[in-house]
Amino acid sequence: MPANSTGSLFRCHGLATDILTFLLRHSMKQYQKHLVFAALMAAFGSTSALAADGTINFHGKIVATTCQIDNSNIQVPLGAIGVDQLAAAGQESRRVPFQIALSACDDQLNGVRAQFEGMAHGDDPTLLAIGSGGTDDAKGVGIQLMHDDGEPIGINSETDTLQLTPGSNVLNFAANYVSTSDQTEAGEANGTASFTLHYR
Repeated sequence: MPANSTGSLFRCHGLATDILTFLLRHSMKQYQKHLVFAALMAAFGSTSALAADGTINFHGKIVATTCQIDNSNIQVPLGAIGVDQLAAAGQESRRVPFQIALSACDDQLNGVRAQFEGMAHGDDPTLLAIGSGGTDDAKGVGIQLMHDDGEPIGINSETDTLQLTPGSNVLNFAANYVSTSDQTEAGEANGTASFTLHYR
């Protein structure tokens, strides 16, 4: 009986070892499957995180050399105008022409638009304001810029396209005072505007 009992014990011990080995192998396989699944999820997750969400398109053009401005500091004397000539809203003084002279215009430039920039008048935003708000400034009047044919040019707006030829060109404009009130007051009536040329 003891011999038989001992033999049974060894057989049970061997079976237990086999079961333990089987469980360990099964557990390792499951663990490896989990590792592979986790690796795949990480890979797909990284791909998703790096995927493109949009597109940016940049557009532009390299243009020919611009013209040279020969008279960048332009003086336009509008004159001394009597209050009686601007007594009612909408009345205008005489037009005073002025020019922007260009030279060395490239033959690839077909046209240009001028933009006059300055402080807009409070009563009429198409007019250039005069003065700086001081007590000596005239009241109820602004400066109108225009093409040489009299077509108004709003301050801070671009002009119509003006044709260019290779070499030298002259851009013709004019300006005058325009009353914005029926109660114009005498005073200094100076205004300042800068200009930018946009080539086509």
